[in-house]
Amino acid sequence: MPAGHAILVSVLALGLASLVNISSLRQAAERQPFGWHRNVAIVLVAPLSGLSSLLGLDEPRELVDRKLARRQDLASATTGHGVSAPARTLAGQGEARPRPERDRAFDEADPLRIWVVGDSMTEQLGPSLRGLTADTGVMGTEHELHYSSGLSRRDFFDWPARLDAIKEASDPDVWVVMFGANDAQSIRVGGRHLEFGTPEWDAEYRKRVAQVMASLSSAEQQVIWVGQPVMRAAGFSQRMAHLDALYRSEAARHPNVTFLDTWDLFTGPGGVYAAYLPDPGGRPTLMRLGDGIHLTRPGGERLATRVLEVIDQRWQLPGAGAVSP
Repeated sequence: MPAGHAILVSVLALGLASLVNISSLRQAAERQPFGWHRNVAIVLVAPLSGLSSLLGLDEPRELVDRKLARRQDLASATTGHGVSAPARTLAGQGEARPRPERDRAFDEADPLRIWVVGDSMTEQLGPSLRGLTADTGVMGTEHELHYSSGLSRRDFFDWPARLDAIKEASDPDVWVVMFGANDAQSIRVGGRHLEFGTPEWDAEYRKRVAQVMASLSSAEQQVIWVGQPVMRAAGFSQRMAHLDALYRSEAARHPNVTFLDTWDLFTGPGGVYAAYLPDPGGRPTLMRLGDGIHLTRPGGERLATRVLEVIDQRWQLPGAGAVSP
């Protein structure tokens, strides 16, 4: 095939793929930080979205997404484990079960109910904590994550509303909350954009954190707010440290909220970022993914073990303190 024809075929194929996958492109544009990059992306995607809908090219992708979502729901109903699908928790739940008295005996029929919620930083934390708590026979863990989400962009995903729905349907005893990796960006309030790190931004974000803490915590419920770990990139690490300071100070205002500092948990000698750290047996093990941000499964287990220690300090259930990955 002549080079010119090959290039034309490649361009047409890329164009067709973009039209078929337009829903993902639209979501990617919408979740970008506020600014001209996001505006340009949305403007460029809009006509493609209209053309895709007109030609019906978006229907196969949406059909596949719906079928995959249904399969996830079926698998979750079979295993009893939480997934990152908002509809799964509420479907078929009916009214929330009344909370038993706190002196109830926790067992397999009525375990301590733990919910892990947050962004992609919980991708390994949730399953790891689920495995650790399942071994106790007196705890059960559910997990819901939403990629690229947080508290800065309610227009992209409204976590406070989602947490209210989980609370109504499942009434957890323990909340394990981890936000922040996507939150170091401007916040839109009314017609204003508040820039990250300014006093106005800090005040608005602190208010959002406080609202979530107040909504989830009570004398009968424990909230563990997991801080962000050290990051490989110095600038990003500084932004996460800034958020951790806000979480720590707000947790101190709420008696049933514990801020879990994870900084030292993922630093090596000299207190700096370390991709490899000793596992429980002392062997150097990769704890962070190649992006220098997210956790590997051993990293998730390392963090889950620390979370379980905090849970055990509060509830002191039989077998919980002896669990290790």
